[in-house]
Amino acid sequence: MTYLILLLSLTALILGADILVRGSVNLASAMGVSTLVIGLTLVAWGTSAPELVVSLTAGLQNEYGIALGNIIGSNLANILLIGGLGAFLIPLSTHGMGLRFNAILLLLVSLILAIMVASGYLNPIIGFALLGIKVFMLYQSFRGHITPTEEVTPESMSLMQATLMTLGGAVLVGAGGFALVESATALAHAWHIPSAIIGLSVVAIGTSLPELAATIAAARQRQGDLILGNIIGSNLANILIVLGFTSLLAPGRIYGAGHYGSVVESYAPVLLFLMVVTLALTAFVFLKRPLNRLTGLIFMIVYGIFILGSFFAGGDL
Repeated sequence: MTYLILLLSLTALILGADILVRGSVNLASAMGVSTLVIGLTLVAWGTSAPELVVSLTAGLQNEYGIALGNIIGSNLANILLIGGLGAFLIPLSTHGMGLRFNAILLLLVSLILAIMVASGYLNPIIGFALLGIKVFMLYQSFRGHITPTEEVTPESMSLMQATLMTLGGAVLVGAGGFALVESATALAHAWHIPSAIIGLSVVAIGTSLPELAATIAAARQRQGDLILGNIIGSNLANILIVLGFTSLLAPGRIYGAGHYGSVVESYAPVLLFLMVVTLALTAFVFLKRPLNRLTGLIFMIVYGIFILGSFFAGGDL
C-alpha cells in the first residue's frame, strides 16, 4: 500500500504541477497580464511547486533529510540526468542570452546552500535573503537586464475554466506533496535507510519529472537553448524559492539522518559533488562550449554511479 501511495502521490504532483501552470497562465492571460509577467512569475513558481510542497511539508514535520535531499537531489538530477539526456538527444548550445549570468548566479546560491547546511541550521534570515534575490531577479528581468529562462504560450479557455484548473492543480500538488512525504518517510523506515537517501533519489527524481518531460518535448523541437534554460532556471528556483520558503517557514536544526557523524560530515560529500557538477555546467556555459552526445552520456553515467553510491553509503548519511 505504501508503494502504491508513493506512486499515486508522484502522479498527483506531476499532473497537478502541469495543471497548475496551465491554469494560472491562462487565468493571467484572461485577466490581461502579459506573457512576460506570466513567464517570470507563474511559470517559474508553478514548475517549482512539487519541490516546494515536498520540502516545506517535510521541514514542518522535522524530516530535514527529505527536505534537503529533495533540493540537492533535484538539482543533481536536473543537471546530470535531465541535462545529460537532453545533450544525448540533441547538442545543447550554451550561447543563449542570459545563460552566463544565471549560471554564475546558480553557482553562488549553491554555495549559500552548502554554507547553510554546514551551519547545521535552516536559517530564516538566509531564507529571507534567498527570496530577496529571487525578487531582485524578477525586477531585473522586468527591466530587461536579465533574460527569463521560462517561456510560455497561453491557451484559449474561459476565465471560469482557467480558475477551476488553477484551483484543481493546487489541490493536487498539495495533496500529492503531503502523501509523498508520508510514504517516503515510511519507506525509509521500512528499508532501514536514512530519509536523506530517499530524498536524494526517489523523491528528487519524482519531483524533477516535469523538467524531464519538458526536456524531451524541447528535444523533439530541436530547442537546445530552452533545455539548458529550463535546467538552470529550475535549479535556481529550487534554492531561491524552495529553500528560501522552507528556511523561512520551517526553520530549525538539521539533525544527521545517520547515527554517526555530524551534520557537516553527513552532507559534505553530496554538497561537494553538487558544487563540482554545478561548476562543470557553469564552465560549459561560460566558455560557450556545447554539450554534445558524449557529454550527455558521461553525465548520465555519473548520475547512475552517484545514485548507486548513495544507497551503498546509506549508513553514513
